[in-house]
Amino acid sequence: MSSSSHPKFTRLLNNAGEPFYSVDLKGISVAGKKLDIDASNLNYQSGTIIDSGTTYTQLPIKAFSALLTAFNHTMASIYPAASSQLMPELDTICYNVDGIDTTTFHVPPITFHFVGMSQGEIIDVELRPSGILMTTKSNLVCLGFTPQNDTSEGPLTILGNHQQRQMGMFFDLQRERIGFGTKNCAE
Repeated sequence: MSSSSHPKFTRLLNNAGEPFYSVDLKGISVAGKKLDIDASNLNYQSGTIIDSGTTYTQLPIKAFSALLTAFNHTMASIYPAASSQLMPELDTICYNVDGIDTTTFHVPPITFHFVGMSQGEIIDVELRPSGILMTTKSNLVCLGFTPQNDTSEGPLTILGNHQQRQMGMFFDLQRERIGFGTKNCAE
């Protein structure tokens, strides 16, 4: 997230009959570099779903592959890659951090780019490091994202609760918007 404590808002895509909240995700950046992903490969018919009941963010295979490659390019230059067999629920890459203080080590920032509230506005929401990596009991950290097979209606992206960690989420249904803030409700 940026240094501002004020939430940044994106439009809530109200789709009659849909049982979830969705927004318009336009892109993803890793370490400040925007991934070469067409926005149509990120959004289901009704947008990108925000779901606190889904643990890890699920990305369409093309988007997941681009994220994984970019993230690994930065991480593998610092930390040795390791088998992810200890976290079989994640089809992802892990790194050995044995002997490294995981509270201070470098995590490449991941930023989501959403359509803002004004015409042509894009808001950038940078994930907290705790929302990027999963930590195992065996000195491994793994990228906390998973691939999602395309549905019959097209690509499906679900922003899971792991990526919402340490982020204030503001659901303003009256004004049909969802906000992302740097402070949680307790602050």
